[in-house]
Amino acid sequence: SLEEKLVNQFLQQKVDGILMSLANDTSQYKHLENILANDTVLVLFDKVAKLMNCSKVFVDDKDGGFKATEHLIKKGCTKIAHFRGGLNPQNSIDRYLGYREALSVNKISFDPNKVLITSSGSIEQGYILAKKLYESGIEIDGLFCITDMVALGAIRFFKEQKIDIPNEISVIGFSNTMVGNLVYPSLSTIDQKASKIGAEAVRLFLSEEKMLKTENRLENQSLVLKTTLIKRESTQRI
Repeated sequence: SLEEKLVNQFLQQKVDGILMSLANDTSQYKHLENILANDTVLVLFDKVAKLMNCSKVFVDDKDGGFKATEHLIKKGCTKIAHFRGGLNPQNSIDRYLGYREALSVNKISFDPNKVLITSSGSIEQGYILAKKLYESGIEIDGLFCITDMVALGAIRFFKEQKIDIPNEISVIGFSNTMVGNLVYPSLSTIDQKASKIGAEAVRLFLSEEKMLKTENRLENQSLVLKTTLIKRESTQRI
């Protein structure tokens, strides 16, 4: 993969360390083990391999997925779909598990037909999945999307069908990207504090690098950041 090639290239260049967010389809971690075997600092952020023995910074995606789904439930939704990411990235798995847990806690039965997998997390994918769900005849009144972009694509399709957002279908995304506040209706979302993830990843990186040079050892730290629910028009039912 391109990810593996880049890691090998960096190791040949004898870099001090690597800051890395894993690709969506990464499922083998030999290249990450090679980094650590070379006594090179490795800090994973956002999309991480939880079992890797290195420092990591990521948000509590499961809790974020739970908050998003429970917000829809509190707004009166009982038929909630989820457009999830692929089966590999940890953040996709955790957001899905949060969705499942919120349904379970609130005594809403899980319907696998209401879960569709997006291949890219793009606006186009959101549109395509919303169309697929609509044409399947499955009724929904709420939708939790893996990213804001997917949510915006879904809203675009629903609006074309003259479906009232949020009163017929409430939609919530994940990421809190800037564009979510510029569209109509503005998009409810989960803020994953991207700039804080970046800042903390760099702080851990510099700390690890210093320790490796002064004490010839690495001290792995995992930092899990809390998410915040951002309520906007796409879930504010009348």
